[in-house]
Order: sequence, then structure tokens, then C-alpha cells
Amino acid sequence: KTTRAEYQGGYDAGKAQLTFGAEREESSYRTEGFGSVETAEAWVNSGYAQVTLSPARGLTLTGGVRYDDHKAFGGHTVFAGSMAYTPNGGDTVFRASFGEGFKAPSLFQLYSDYGNAALAPETSQSWDAGVTHSFLDGRAEVSATYFHRDSKNLIAYVGCFLNPAPICVG
Repeated sequence: KTTRAEYQGGYDAGKAQLTFGAEREESSYRTEGFGSVETAEAWVNSGYAQVTLSPARGLTLTGGVRYDDHKAFGGHTVFAGSMAYTPNGGDTVFRASFGEGFKAPSLFQLYSDYGNAALAPETSQSWDAGVTHSFLDGRAEVSATYFHRDSKNLIAYVGCFLNPAPICVG
């Protein structure tokens, strides 16, 4: 069971827009089997802010920060930023972004029959850069993007039936 409450606000100052918010998520897990009942609970409190600026014609900059305070995994702050620039009124757009990620394992991923109580939170850093050009009065466009992501402690399902991988031993 998951219960979530969120508040999001915004402020528009013309060439700058601010978005901010807070969230609380509470999760509970209960499983019954062979005469036993197992339960677990977790919560995460979060706050975030993002600012979007248009400091010059054709240029948009965005930056954001998020803080998550998880019951079991503590506090984590992540940052993100992006830019888009068009020198010709939108026919060509150059863009780039950078972002960090944090995700605590769910109670199911930790405690179910398919879970692993030793899981750590996923963290990541990614960036991309690209360009898009439209032509034929916007009826066609060509685009290219390079994307790169580094993840640590990636949570993925591994089936262990007849699997000799080290994670499946024992």
C-alpha cells in the first residue's frame, strides 16, 4: 500500500519561472505465507525547486534541485540542469542537459520472495547533447542526440533458476 501527498507551486516573473514543491510518500508491505506474517514500512519526505530562465533571445536555461529523506536510506540531494538555444527562431535548436538520480528500493524489492534485503539505493548521472533542425515550413525535421548514463547499484530482476551467477549462489 502506498499513500502519497504532494504540493506544487509556481511563480512566473516574466523571464524567470520558479516551480517548487514538497512530497510525502508512505509505503507499507504485508505478506502472509506458511503461517507467518511479515510487514515492513517506509516513508520518504521530499522537497524540490526548479528555475527556468530566458536571459537572452533564443536561450532557455533550467536548473533544479531535489532532496529526498528516506526512512531507511537517509537524505540525498540531486541536481539537474539543461539549456536550449535557437539562433533562428526555432528552425534549429541546440540542447544539452545533465541530471542526477536517486531511487531507494521499494519494499517489494527488499522483502518479497523475489527481493533482496541487502539492496542499496540506485544512483545515476546522465547527460545528453543534441540538435534538431526543421525544414519545409516545419513539416519535416531531422534530429540527433547523444545520451550517456552511469548508474550505480542498478536494481534489476535476476531469475536464479539454473543460473550460476554469483548473486544466485545460496
